[in-house]
Amino acid sequence: MRLTKILRRRIFIIAIILLNIFCYASLQIPPHIFWPAAFLSYGFPVIICLNLILLTLALIQKRLTAFIWFLFFLLGAPYLLRTLRFNNSKKLTNTVRVLSFNAKLFRMPHVYNQFSTELINWIATDSSAIKCIQEYSTNPTWAGLDVTGQLKAAGYDGYTYVAEVDDRQHNPGLAIFSTYKIISTGVVWHNPQSLNAAIYADLQYGEKVIRIYNAHFTSMKLTARPDDWLGKVSYLFQQLKIGSVNRSKQVNILLEHLKNSPYPYLVCGDFNETPYSYVYSRMRRELTNAFEERGSGFGFTLNQKPYFLRIDHQFFGKEFKLQKYSVDRSMTISDHFPTYGYYILP
Repeated sequence: MRLTKILRRRIFIIAIILLNIFCYASLQIPPHIFWPAAFLSYGFPVIICLNLILLTLALIQKRLTAFIWFLFFLLGAPYLLRTLRFNNSKKLTNTVRVLSFNAKLFRMPHVYNQFSTELINWIATDSSAIKCIQEYSTNPTWAGLDVTGQLKAAGYDGYTYVAEVDDRQHNPGLAIFSTYKIISTGVVWHNPQSLNAAIYADLQYGEKVIRIYNAHFTSMKLTARPDDWLGKVSYLFQQLKIGSVNRSKQVNILLEHLKNSPYPYLVCGDFNETPYSYVYSRMRRELTNAFEERGSGFGFTLNQKPYFLRIDHQFFGKEFKLQKYSVDRSMTISDHFPTYGYYILP
């Protein structure tokens, strides 16, 4: 009986050790090469909490395994800082505010066939010098939805990318607006079958030029359509798998484009990826994440279930200096919260 109990304990310890190793390794494995890595990364916060619980129990019971759980928890501690920060803002003198926001096509909350005048006015009157908008929609034939017209009337230069969709009543896509002159634009990648794409605009800032990227990675699409529970699980599994594989490919294309940029760059967008993912890890390997640098709290940006996710990000190159980063949780019309970065430009 005692041998069986010892054997079970050893099997459990080995299983948790292997699970830790696989989870840590998953952040470095591209899902388009090995898609199960994406699902391992989803459980990363659970693994860190499990290590802490096992460490506490081992210390209470005075077991030598406490060293193992302490080591794994220590390795996971830096990843916790991707989620929770206690940074202070610096002086905002001479800073330029950058807005990144998924506007949900300017629709009313929970009502897809109605536009939100309040949300449109909010975008038009927001005073940010640079605005990156995902799920952007405009229609010059209807004054209420002529968002581009309102922004240009307010002194903004703009570049919009129109995705090809079946609904011809409006033009959904991506947009970059700025009070600085846009001298060139382009598309990094796009998916004609969806709203997802990445674009850039080069802005004339005094005698210098900076490049602003706006990206909307493949959406999660977590709504389970089938009625039976088995169908829901299967649907969610497939959607998560497809999304992870697509985003893995998209981030590599984006990073390759960044390497060839002749100007200092800033990347904004709806990444549809949490801080515990291959995409996020690849981005922060090359750039600095704004929330980690100057954010405070958890910085959650999703305004729908499960709520506790930060999937909207701003990343910037070494030439930029970030003074403050915040998430505006007062704007609740969209299913995302706006994010603001206050930068001293190169």
